[in-house]
Amino acid sequence: LEQEVHAARLTSVVTISILVMTALAMLAVAYRMSRKRARSLARPIVALAEATRRLEEGFATEDLPIRRNDELGELTRAFNHMRASMQQTQTELREANTLLEQRVMERTTQLALTNASLTQEIEFRNQTEKALRESEARVRAMTRAIPDLVFVVDMEGRYREVLAAGREWDAHRITPIRGRFPAETGAGKPQNRWETSGNPMQNPAPGIIPVRGKLLSEVHSPEMAEFFIDIIHRALKTRQIQVAEYELATSSGLRWFESRTAPLDIPLIDQQIAIINNDQMNLFGPPQTSSAEKLAAIVVARDITKRKQAENQLRQAKKMQAIGQLTGGIAHDFNNLLAVIMGNLELLHEQLVVHPRLYELALQALRAVDRGAALTRRLLVFARRQPLQAQSTDLNKLVLGMIELIRRTLGATIQIETALAPDLEQTFVDPDQFESALLNLVINARDAMPQAGRLVLETVNAILRRLRRDAPGRAARRVCGAGGQRFGRWHGARGAGAGI
Repeated sequence: LEQEVHAARLTSVVTISILVMTALAMLAVAYRMSRKRARSLARPIVALAEATRRLEEGFATEDLPIRRNDELGELTRAFNHMRASMQQTQTELREANTLLEQRVMERTTQLALTNASLTQEIEFRNQTEKALRESEARVRAMTRAIPDLVFVVDMEGRYREVLAAGREWDAHRITPIRGRFPAETGAGKPQNRWETSGNPMQNPAPGIIPVRGKLLSEVHSPEMAEFFIDIIHRALKTRQIQVAEYELATSSGLRWFESRTAPLDIPLIDQQIAIINNDQMNLFGPPQTSSAEKLAAIVVARDITKRKQAENQLRQAKKMQAIGQLTGGIAHDFNNLLAVIMGNLELLHEQLVVHPRLYELALQALRAVDRGAALTRRLLVFARRQPLQAQSTDLNKLVLGMIELIRRTLGATIQIETALAPDLEQTFVDPDQFESALLNLVINARDAMPQAGRLVLETVNAILRRLRRDAPGRAARRVCGAGGQRFGRWHGARGAGAGI
């Protein structure tokens, strides 16, 4: 039994030893197999990791070899596909970046050129604006300096701009309030005033109506408005300057004006807003604006009243000159007739000594011829056809001898008084010239007193250098020379003036 037990024990030990050896062998084999398997699994993973690193660095240009058909092979195949996609994407990205850089460079060059062009344009525009400001300043200075009224009127007869009103208008009280032109229509009462400032008046004074934006028919009478519109249309149609003269009633009375109307080369632009109701505004939005061009003309008006008065005076002077020449011619011919009559009367007078009654009649006829000859000499002196014959003369006697002629010349409305110095000395003067000069002064005084007055003829021992009169409206004037006619500005510009 013990042997059997001992044998069993040996058998158990051997069996256990075999099992242990077998287990150890199996463990060794398993270890070797696991290491080999681990190496076989780690190699492609390491290769994938290396390829990923190279791909990250941008050096992975080739696909990894696929040596397995398991999951690692699928992973390698997916990695190769990802690398190819990334490489294609990077290629496209590089091409896109290259194209973008090229476009950016082109745009940069274009922007640089545009910037340079804009810089030049801005500089040119600044120079143009500066030149425009200088031109506008010159135009403003010119319009302020000229003694005329300048305004712009469109083809509809509406005042668009009033540019200037010179200070000359103030002299006639046409612009009593800071460059505004008062115009009158109808019976002579002021109805409006022309506003010449650059901007419309904010708070116009009573009786002052701004002209800008108003029609000609709102400022002038219908006849004058139609007259002005016809001038404007004619200027716009013919494209030529139209010159017109007309008379207007102003606060200083009737005055003559000369206007020059020239067409503007550039039409004026009017912006009009379309009028729509609220429903249409909600449906179509805010109202639309439209612009319309209107032809216009610029008008320069000048007060020519003084020129008209000077023309009237010149015409009167020419009339007086013609009358003087005609008077001289008639007086010269009449003087020749008187010479013949006087010669015959003298012969007749000598032969009628024995006939007292006829002798007296012949003597009266000779005296009448002498008076006619004296009158003829005066007319010749007036016409400047009689030479000077200065001599020592008693002026008191000459004045008294002209009283009747002066009284008939002045009429019954003017009272004549004399203040003759009793101790007046003899004066060296041409009697006929003196009588003509005195008659001229008397006529001039008569024209200065159209209603009634008093004329005083005074002689004193003095040297006179100026003429004086007490009638209102004209100051005393120095006598500048002798022998020249001066034509006064009395009522109606009548008379020959101071023809001393």
